[in-house]
Amino acid sequence: AAAADAADAAAADDAAAAAPAAAAKTLSPRFVRYTSLSISPVFDDGRSVAALCDALKHGAVTAADVRAIEVFKVAPPAGGKKRWYTRDNRRLWAFKKAGCKAVRVAVVVPTAADLARVASLEDKGGLFVHVAGATDNASGSSSARSSDYSARDADADDADATA
Repeated sequence: AAAADAADAAAADDAAAAAPAAAAKTLSPRFVRYTSLSISPVFDDGRSVAALCDALKHGAVTAADVRAIEVFKVAPPAGGKKRWYTRDNRRLWAFKKAGCKAVRVAVVVPTAADLARVASLEDKGGLFVHVAGATDNASGSSSARSSDYSARDADADDADATA
């Protein structure tokens, strides 16, 4: 299984790197890491992250309806193979928790702040994130409509984390 995951990750890397800049890219959220140790349970506009997760799980919203997450590829501070990271930690959490197989991504150049966030992850490597003030389940309203999380929405940047 580990070999299959490694092959899938390599194929995803190749597909994302080979796609033309203007083309829509997708990536499995499994291969994208967080740049924060914790996230707020709500987006900056007050919408619930858990509600997005529920809407994705129940088909009220598809991953294609949600704005692409910005991703960048860097080697971890301790060295080794380059990995995908995102600034959009809340949307990534919703995608992962909902079991989305592929999500739209926009490949960006990492900033100094992005690199500092990756370096601050210590030994956790961006694999896990804590939802501040929430339990482990994705509860929340499942009555969200696809327009509630439209790719056209001007969501505020998801990179802000709460302690």
